[in-house]
This record gives sequence, structure tokens and C-alpha cells, in this order.
Amino acid sequence: SLVMIRVQYGVTFLLPGLGIGAVDLMCTSQISTTARRALIAGLALCTIGVGTPWIVHGPIEAHLDLFGHAHFGAQPGWLTFLVLPVAAVTAVRAIRKRLLAIPRALRSQRRAFQVGVVFFVVAGINDSLTGSGALPSIFLLDYAFLAFGLLSAKYELRVTAVSLEELALRLEAKRTLVERRERSLARTMRNLEASNERYRHLAAATGEGGVLC
Repeated sequence: SLVMIRVQYGVTFLLPGLGIGAVDLMCTSQISTTARRALIAGLALCTIGVGTPWIVHGPIEAHLDLFGHAHFGAQPGWLTFLVLPVAAVTAVRAIRKRLLAIPRALRSQRRAFQVGVVFFVVAGINDSLTGSGALPSIFLLDYAFLAFGLLSAKYELRVTAVSLEELALRLEAKRTLVERRERSLARTMRNLEASNERYRHLAAATGEGGVLC
């Protein structure tokens, strides 16, 4: 029905906020204000899309994708053509800024994420045009979700590996420090024993001199 198509389009506007929030959690472990604002804007647009014809309107038509499979779609409204470019540019800029701030040890993953983000945005635009029948392509957003999930899993594995490497380095530094302090303590103990030995010899010699006098 037209309502379900509007819901599908409306949920699309939540993707920029979800994408920014996901990268926030991976990079800083907390969701930024930008992600929250994007989610709020996405919820507002989703509500507008379901309740008005500004995002999607009828009539519902049957379309064929690139492989000749039939699907039903509606016509994008005027607001769609205004919001989609803004949402895409905002998401790409925000995520790119966060990827540039990735720690040096994890920068090998940055290129893959940049490609993934571009694919995600292109897939969203492609699916919108395919759903409306304006582009005889195939739906790609499901594959974009899968690719982004695989990239996130790979990133988390790399984060774990880097954390383990840093922990091993810190443990090795602590071990070296403890060994150095143990050697210093042993040297101090030897010096103290030598001083005590000299003191005993001096005390013994002083005692012998006193007896002779």
C-alpha cells in the first residue's frame, strides 16, 4: 500500500543519523550531538513522509528492475529531491570528519570505511530512484547494510588487536621497570651489606685499640 511505501521512504531518512552514530560509537564510544540532531531530523522527516504526500505520493505503479523482476513503487514528492542531497552531503561530511580522527594505529581501516560510506549513500539514492521507477536498476541498500556490518566487525577486530598490542607493550614496560628496580634494590642491599661489614671491622678494631690502652 501507499502507506507502507511511505514508511520505507521515511525510514531511509533515519540512516544518516544511524550511520553517524555508529561511527561515533566505533571511534569515541559515545554518540555525538550531530548524530542526535540527525536522528531527530530523520524522525521528523519520517513523520512528514508517512502523513503527507510531500515525500512520496501516488499513484502506485508496477515497475521492473534491471533483471526484469516486478516491484511496486510510488512517485517521489518535491521534498524528497530537496532532502536527499542535503542528507547525503551531511552524512558524508560528518562521517568523513570522524574517520579522519581515527587513531594512527587504525588508519589502515579508514579507506575501507570511506568506500563503504560512499557505497551506502549511492545505494540509498539508487534504491529511491529504483523504487520510483526512475532508474531501471536493482535494490542495493540491503547489500550496503551487509558490507557496512562486515566493515564494522573487521574494525572492531582490529581495535581489539591494537588494544592487545598496546597492553602487551605496557606490560613489557612495567616488567622492565620492575626488573630495573629489583636490580637497583639488589645493588643497594649489597652496598648496605658492605657498609655494615666495614662498620663491624671498624668497631672491632676500635675495641681492640681500647683494650690495649
